Amino acid sequence: MKFSSYQITHIGKRKSNQDRYAHVETAQWACYVVADGLGGHYKGEVAAGSVCDSIVVAAPLFADSILVDPIKGMTQFLNAAIKQAQSSVIAKYNKIDTQTTLALAWINKKNLVTAHIGDSRIYLLNKKDVLWRTPDHTQVQILFEKGLISEAEIADHPLQNQLLNAINMFDAPDPDIFVHPPIETDETVLLCTDGFWGLCPTQDLMAIAKSNGTLSKKLNGLVEKYISLAVDECDNITAQVVRLKA
Repeated sequence: MKFSSYQITHIGKRKSNQDRYAHVETAQWACYVVADGLGGHYKGEVAAGSVCDSIVVAAPLFADSILVDPIKGMTQFLNAAIKQAQSSVIAKYNKIDTQTTLALAWINKKNLVTAHIGDSRIYLLNKKDVLWRTPDHTQVQILFEKGLISEAEIADHPLQNQLLNAINMFDAPDPDIFVHPPIETDETVLLCTDGFWGLCPTQDLMAIAKSNGTLSKKLNGLVEKYISLAVDECDNITAQVVRLKA
């Protein structure tokens, strides 16, 4: 398998960047992750970075398990990686109240496997439509699922930042794991923090999916646009885009 991917992160108009991302690509599989350290918690970037680092280290150890049994393998993988991340953070900072979101996409010849915690998202796109996205672990997602608000109203809703699930440094993770058919060469996987998707309307998602040029040019252009249009405070912005090479 050959992958084409591009990653971008920007501080936005914040004082620090608490987003982190990582990826591992091999001939048989690839793993991509983004994490958003929670604002209001001490050293959110530490939680996000430690989780990403531990996932990169653990990924090769669970590739076979995920291929054989995606749900069980992914569960074991995340449990091991996050436990290691928690141990590393606690050893350095003792009892630290730090939390992070997680969005992870695993691609192999049999499946696209996604896992997420919080409101960082994974989108599956083709050149015609948004095929699927991860459901946020927020109060606002519940309102959307009940039909009380539209998709377009989610990002600016006053309750959007109230997460129902996040990774902390003490408890076992509780991710949503989904198993999809293998991705096609005309499909695009987008992982992003809320700083990106909150500014990215459907037409921009489709522009990414339809882009025949370099992924870097398209993503850089969108992020520059979002920063320039931001009137007040703009959150950290992080995204990874992945395609299979034909």
